[in-house]
Amino acid sequence: TYQVTTTLANGEISTVYGGHTRGATPGPVALKIADDTSDNDLLQHEIRVIGMLAAASEQPDGPIVHIARPRDQFRTSDGRLGTVFDHLDGFDLTQVRDRCRARGEPGLPPKHLIWVLRRALAALGLAHKAGILHGNLDPAHLLVRPHDHNVWVIDWCWAVVNPARTGQGFKVINEVYSAPEVRDRGRPTPASDLYALGKCAIHAVGGDPATKTLPDMDPRLARFLKFMAVESQGGRPQDAWELYQQVGLLRKQIWGAHEFVPLEL
Repeated sequence: TYQVTTTLANGEISTVYGGHTRGATPGPVALKIADDTSDNDLLQHEIRVIGMLAAASEQPDGPIVHIARPRDQFRTSDGRLGTVFDHLDGFDLTQVRDRCRARGEPGLPPKHLIWVLRRALAALGLAHKAGILHGNLDPAHLLVRPHDHNVWVIDWCWAVVNPARTGQGFKVINEVYSAPEVRDRGRPTPASDLYALGKCAIHAVGGDPATKTLPDMDPRLARFLKFMAVESQGGRPQDAWELYQQVGLLRKQIWGAHEFVPLEL
């Protein structure tokens, strides 16, 4: 059983609570509970999708480490579905940006954005190879743990699975972060997730994702972020793993050999 101690986040269809397991060795957990029984199917869909991602992962320490894995499920007394995850000790991208702003920076320093992007792209690369699109990336769905540079891509409730085979379409529209083809009920492709990730990156560094304006930074990185968020579905990047490699090359061109730089939040 679990003891709820705090509210961590309020989402579109669920609320995430912080708590701990009861028993001899209590540990911190996050409990994601549907706000209404009509949304149980979306939480169940998320469980299935994460199971598919785990099955597609070739290494236990590979990109799957960037996806939170469920540890239990339950139903409330009124029939709402709940999923139990290990507590993730990270900050979402808006919290990261705001903490950086509090010390006088426009947002997350670009040198740190590079590793955030690479880890998010690794998670998306795993998903896209398995035929799965996240379908609803925004800053609340990317969690950053500063001390070891870990990133989690969370909330797979709106994922689109094998759209070419199943005929599934996009399930939700985010007015700021969704690609144009989502609003137009177009064809789901990996480029749709990459557009949303590009806009999340613009937000994290202190830019405006709605207008794609950016604070002062190396023009090569600025061009790269805007390329990710090109309006044309066919004109923007199509492959997360190719982008992953490009981000690594960009880091080397701008800053030289890779070195671990602590991020203090």
